[in-house]
Amino acid sequence: MLSLLTLSFEETDAPSGTLVLTFSGDGEIRVDVEALDVHLSDMGGRWETPNRPTHDTESSDQ
Repeated sequence: MLSLLTLSFEETDAPSGTLVLTFSGDGEIRVDVEALDVHLSDMGGRWETPNRPTHDTESSDQ
């Protein structure tokens, strides 16, 4: 079984490029595409965790 780790896009001649799917175990699938229109949704439930992010809300680097 392979686990999908990353999706990336390498632009060649916009909007064309290569969609790269990287899997566990050093597996990779590269797909040359003319254009890419993608919609992603998180289908899983929430994970309970005691950890909370801490962000500098006073920073003006936005």
